[in-house]
Amino acid sequence: MPHHRPLLRIEGRRAPRRPAHVEISYSDGTRLYSDYTRDISPGGVQIETSRQPPADPRLVVSFQLAGQPVKLQGTIRWIRRDGLAHRFGVEFVAMLPEDRERLDALMCALAPETPGREC
Repeated sequence: MPHHRPLLRIEGRRAPRRPAHVEISYSDGTRLYSDYTRDISPGGVQIETSRQPPADPRLVVSFQLAGQPVKLQGTIRWIRRDGLAHRFGVEFVAMLPEDRERLDALMCALAPETPGREC
């Protein structure tokens, strides 16, 4: 029987996003997509794609941080068309504690002098 670890609930805090071009995969439960991020924050990510974003706002998102996979649950909060591309914002809603640590480390690397956060 697989061992299930508890997920951390992510509080609805607003945090500054930092530009980041990271390959990201996401699934709405029926299809797997692969695109790139435009920016990232401790609470979410902006994804740019050439296709229409998934209709179901609930996603499983995964990407690599420091050579380690990060997998988390997210919800599409907004969608914008930008010429031929689409951009959409995904709010992180739950993740494993070790994924939170890797994400925090990335945020420190992107913006080490962010007020209110120790790096």
